[in-house]
Amino acid sequence: MPGKTGFFVFHERLEQVFEKKGEKFHPGIQPAMSFSRNLFLATTYRDYRRFRCQLKNPERTLRQTYSRVMLELSGSRYGRSFGISRADTMEEFRKKIPLISYEDVQHFIEDSQIGKPSFLTRSKIVAFEQTSGSSGPRKIIPYTAAALRNFRGYMSIYIHDTLKHRPRLTSLKTFYSISPPALEGLKSVPGRKCFEDDEDFLGFFGKMMARKFSVNTPGLQSLRSFQEFRMQLAIELLRAKDLEIFFVWSPTYLISLIEFIEANRDKILYNAAIGKAPALSLSELERLRQLLETDHFDSRVVWPHLKLISCWTAGSSAIYAEQLKAYFPNAEIQPKGMLSTEAPISIPLRETGLAIPLIGFNFLEFIQDNGSVVDVMNVRKDADYELVLSNQSGLYRYRTHDIVRIEGFWNGLPLMKFIGRNNQTSDLVGEKVTESDALRLFTELGQPQFNRILVPDYAYRGYRILTDQDGELPQAVKLERELLKNYHYRYAREIGQLNPLKINRSPGLIRHFEMMCIRQGMKWGDIKIPAVITNRDTADALLGCTEL
Repeated sequence: MPGKTGFFVFHERLEQVFEKKGEKFHPGIQPAMSFSRNLFLATTYRDYRRFRCQLKNPERTLRQTYSRVMLELSGSRYGRSFGISRADTMEEFRKKIPLISYEDVQHFIEDSQIGKPSFLTRSKIVAFEQTSGSSGPRKIIPYTAAALRNFRGYMSIYIHDTLKHRPRLTSLKTFYSISPPALEGLKSVPGRKCFEDDEDFLGFFGKMMARKFSVNTPGLQSLRSFQEFRMQLAIELLRAKDLEIFFVWSPTYLISLIEFIEANRDKILYNAAIGKAPALSLSELERLRQLLETDHFDSRVVWPHLKLISCWTAGSSAIYAEQLKAYFPNAEIQPKGMLSTEAPISIPLRETGLAIPLIGFNFLEFIQDNGSVVDVMNVRKDADYELVLSNQSGLYRYRTHDIVRIEGFWNGLPLMKFIGRNNQTSDLVGEKVTESDALRLFTELGQPQFNRILVPDYAYRGYRILTDQDGELPQAVKLERELLKNYHYRYAREIGQLNPLKINRSPGLIRHFEMMCIRQGMKWGDIKIPAVITNRDTADALLGCTEL
């Protein structure tokens, strides 16, 4: 009998490893699929197991995380300037270190970018990343090696928990959101960027594995035309009939892609037939023709094996996540948790449902309505808090401006739901309309299948709901009752400073917003559609595309 190949020997060893760990090994029907699945599980097990151990004793984990942050802070010039000692208690830490915004440390970060020794950290800054800019001015975030490990640890936990509880995922064919390159003439970020695309979160080995099982998109990053980029991306996705997972950030990324496919069926088929995109076989062209000549886009026919879509589902993305359910009735919509450029904050586990804080990664504090601050073990159910972050990359007591609601508890740890941001405020005459005001308004409006954005109209001196809704529009008078719950808005209306709320139809609303963001250099996959516009130039541009 011939000897076993290295493939099957490794396969058997993986089975033995999983048996020792007390976990089920999924041999599956096809050895290659089983091998790939279990290889992912094996390589992510260490980070996942460490995380599960941290959850068993959250108070001890909290102390250990605080100690690591204090080691970084006390060894930095920033910490020494406040008289910080590594032995300081949490209460002393709060008394000595002030709450900060990005602007308070921006000049220190910029010094690090040009090669000066880090003022904020004891460790060396090894990389920088630029925030997307979808919720405010762009910021440059520094990373130490420990911070990068946290991001990759987040992905290991996510992958392991996803595969462990979803045995139906077999081929692991995945589409990771990719974006066209920034437009010409935009200034690049000094320093080494660490996340050029979503696969970079996985580290070297994980990236190799992900590329093996991801949808093939050759040459897309070299395209300079956004229209051509979307055309070739659409063709590559339509030919991926074995696709199982969409891994994107904003749900509008997928929605706008599907809308593009539906609006450009003939052009897509023509470009595929003439070979403008990567060559398709005759059978692939025939399948593409059948898909595009149907009356209605049906994801169950296009991607019959699709099982999971991972995307943002909270805050201003909630309405678009609901729209995805209509497009993909057979797929599970999986929340992302809170993963910002600054740090991974929380992650949704299958058994918890809602996101649980990554207490072993960062030291988190929570600002209450009265301005007092509590730690993660002292929050209250059904209360809203502003999240404060202290990490190992030089951000200490950093106000994220993210508002979270505590929906419950699991093993003593809070289950957090992202509500919105408290620095997303529109102010025409002092009314201070927030993202939360807009989201309440849209909840009252209902009909989540339509897109809508609340936009200040400086010429009209009032607000307009822009929507791509067809047919008769709802009455603005009834909807404005939600905005009138905002004291400052109600007062401005009563004294005549603001005109009444109006609703206007804006065909292609999301497409127009995305194109504005892309022209400003944002990555398509990073664009998050806001509930309320706070920038006058953006507001004026959207109103210019609207039937007023």
